[in-house]
Amino acid sequence: MVVVFKLQDRQRSDQIRHPASQKLKPQPIVLKTDTITAKYLIYPGILVINTNDTNYQNPADGNPADGAIKVDVATRYLEDDSDPEDDKFVFAYTITITNQGDTAAKLLTRHWVITHGNGKTQEVKGEGVVGEQPLIKPGQGYQYTSGTILETPVGTMGGSYQMIDEDGQQFDATIPDFVLSGPHTLH
Repeated sequence: MVVVFKLQDRQRSDQIRHPASQKLKPQPIVLKTDTITAKYLIYPGILVINTNDTNYQNPADGNPADGAIKVDVATRYLEDDSDPEDDKFVFAYTITITNQGDTAAKLLTRHWVITHGNGKTQEVKGEGVVGEQPLIKPGQGYQYTSGTILETPVGTMGGSYQMIDEDGQQFDATIPDFVLSGPHTLH
């Protein structure tokens, strides 16, 4: 079982209160990408996510949909499909794209940057997501699940969706960097 603590504003990771945290020595870890620095304190069985240092929401990027497209991510390690002895770590991720703006937006293409724990980086570009180019109306969302394979038990993913609104204005919706972690790494 994994217990996840999200720190609140101005709360420090050494202020968490969990029975196990009183007996175990935490290990600090910092994961950096081009767009975020995420700081964690790791206890066996506990992952502390310091949201004070991590941006999980899209920044406004000067486009017609300034902050209108929100991307949320949930990940899971697929132990049955993985083979750690062969450096194969399989992860599923579920993306929820929510249109918080006033106009519909269609997802045209995707651009992913996948970083393995050994520093190897892969870029993936393509049309749509899971074979679709959804039109997301104001106040609605679109959810899909996909996967990736890493060579290491920990890595990050992030990128952007290229979108177009009803007026023909193209813009990028940021996919905030997120962590993929296998067993015995960040939990």
